[in-house]
Amino acid sequence: MERISNNDNTQQMTTYQKYPRALSVVLSLGRITTSLTQLSEALTKDQPALIIAPMFRAG
Repeated sequence: MERISNNDNTQQMTTYQKYPRALSVVLSLGRITTSLTQLSEALTKDQPALIIAPMFRAG
């Protein structure tokens, strides 16, 4: 029982450590994607998703 509670505690700590990162990444991605969509729409009005997709993979 103690080992299970320790595992749960470590999982909670990792989620708390990852969550602010996720928030900052989502906020930064929101800003980046808005500028990227404007750029992609200006460059290619046909398929803007092709330019945005690699940025998500890189992140």
